[in-house]
Amino acid sequence: MGAPLPQPRPAPFLAQPLAELAHVAPFASKKLISFEDAHASWVGTFVGIEHLRQRGWPRALYKEAMRKQYHFRKSQKGFYAWDVDRLLDLSRDIEIIDVPLTEIAELDEDYWFAGSAESPTCRKVVEHCDLINKADLSYPIVLCSEGRVMDGMHRIAKALLVERRTIKAVKFSATPEPDYVDVLPHELTY
Repeated sequence: MGAPLPQPRPAPFLAQPLAELAHVAPFASKKLISFEDAHASWVGTFVGIEHLRQRGWPRALYKEAMRKQYHFRKSQKGFYAWDVDRLLDLSRDIEIIDVPLTEIAELDEDYWFAGSAESPTCRKVVEHCDLINKADLSYPIVLCSEGRVMDGMHRIAKALLVERRTIKAVKFSATPEPDYVDVLPHELTY
């Protein structure tokens, strides 16, 4: 067994009586929601990653709720790659804005498969459909300083599917340096 999880800063929702939360809590037989229950059952569901992040919880406590991801852009010998976890941490204090979907060029580009070793098979398309269906539009997408998508394409696709005109976003004033240069996606750890 690993080291015990560090305790987060006090969060008021952890001490709420269960009766107030019974409609969303999968552990309804308990009187209070403990830190362990919140970590095991709420991360990535009701509370969500953003909820924990806004309350100052260390990234290590909620990063396992989100699949490991990188943002890629073509380089001379492969790709530039940004760790999405780091992008989320860096964008933490950026003001959330509404961006019209008409301004998101990636909606009309081969975003998920261009330059990839993956072929857009029906199975891969269905996997992306599943991620689109599960996407939570309450979390802002991340844009580089030029307005290009760095994180959130499944949320963008969902917004388009449900006929939204805008999506919540954070936009870097200066694009962060990539975490990796001239790397191939399969060379990274996921």
